[in-house]
Amino acid sequence: MTPPTIRILAASLLGLIALQFTLAGLGVFATGSAWEAHRAVGTAFALPLAALAWFIGRDARLRTLRRHVATVVGLYAMQFGWLALGRLTGLPEIQALHAVNGMALAGFTDALFRAARRSPATIA
Repeated sequence: MTPPTIRILAASLLGLIALQFTLAGLGVFATGSAWEAHRAVGTAFALPLAALAWFIGRDARLRTLRRHVATVVGLYAMQFGWLALGRLTGLPEIQALHAVNGMALAGFTDALFRAARRSPATIA
């Protein structure tokens, strides 16, 4: 993987998160049909994230980014966890943590992007 591709993948994750918040807002304030797009984009987020994790995991020069990627992967998994746990318990308050987790996911993805920009291994 070329170093610019690492930065592009990290930036694409940020773009997808921004799109997710927009689609959620549309789902609440405009049209309920935006939820299907929100669900699809949320699932598609796994593709660039998996590619990023795979390439960073294979390249020892990028090991400083592994902690960032692991955090983002964990928060992404929790997006589904909060929804499932809320459904299982019948508590919508738990499902509401999906939105809070989304904010954390955005923040930590931004930290990943910034770290990728600073990492000597990703500067070509």
